[in-house]
Amino acid sequence: MVGTTSQAPIVTLKLNTVNDPQPGILQGQISGSITPTYPGMLGVKIWMDSTWLAQNYDSSAGTLYGGLYMYVGTNAAALNLNQGKLAFWDTSVADTTYQVDTLESQNGGYPLMAGVFLNKTSYKPVTAGNYTWIQIGGRMTIQCRTTVTSASRNIAWANAGAGTDNATFDGIANATAVSAQSLYYAIPGVSEVVAANGALIIFDTKGPCPFIWRQ
Repeated sequence: MVGTTSQAPIVTLKLNTVNDPQPGILQGQISGSITPTYPGMLGVKIWMDSTWLAQNYDSSAGTLYGGLYMYVGTNAAALNLNQGKLAFWDTSVADTTYQVDTLESQNGGYPLMAGVFLNKTSYKPVTAGNYTWIQIGGRMTIQCRTTVTSASRNIAWANAGAGTDNATFDGIANATAVSAQSLYYAIPGVSEVVAANGALIIFDTKGPCPFIWRQ
């Protein structure tokens, strides 16, 4: 089964290989001023089950699982838009742009989490400034930081700032003290394996969408 928030979404390629220079337009299709764009694609959400996804992702770029996916733009200055990394809403632009990046200093250091990136930079990278799909709910692949705090199934945003661990996830111990900050960092879900140094692991959200939507 597949569901969508748009009557006519344009899925240009396999979900984890999309790198559109304009909304709904493939690389190489730009043809001067006559090239059509599909601004209505921005913010489109598609729910796909595993059967439908089997036809709509490239296994060379990793496995996608049943869940909720969203079409977004990326900040032209964004870095490391790699598989499993967190996408944060770019609060410097209008909500209607549906623009994301990996900048952890967004929103005064409490970035608004939009979802996770799908494309592998070593295979079909997302060019900063282009348009792509992210996953915002369901079973997904996430990127652990270089050295996790705890080999745990409790997963949180690493809050590591710039560098290799930017926009990654961390494992936290059961005994971690509860604070306003730790509650914010936590993602409402659990991994299927323990967090491991630098690993890509499978994470299951507890609800249909644990991230912050742009409506």
